Amino acid sequence: MQTMDAAAVTRGSAQMSDDMLIKPSEVSKAALKQLVKIARSKGVTLEGWWTHGKPAIEAIHGVLHVKPEVAGEIFRQLLTVDRVPLKVEGFPIGIINPELIELRFSTPGGQ
Repeated sequence: MQTMDAAAVTRGSAQMSDDMLIKPSEVSKAALKQLVKIARSKGVTLEGWWTHGKPAIEAIHGVLHVKPEVAGEIFRQLLTVDRVPLKVEGFPIGIINPELIELRFSTPGGQ
């Protein structure tokens, strides 16, 4: 019986990412736990999030509705998630005095 080395077991997209970007594109479990913690913060409503990639998650994007008084802190937390370069965009909901801020986040591989 033959044994496979680690290079042979590496997924094709992960290998391409290693070759092209010198770092894997996989979203770690620690990063996902941080995102769940952020989504459960006071003043935050998770509208939805979507993951891409099986078995390893390679891309994620989602939408949070945040109260204006905590929007800055939540924005900062999203930008400092464990080794995941999230793109974060904020949009006020409400014409004169925004009632909520919609924060959209995605990894570089997310749409």
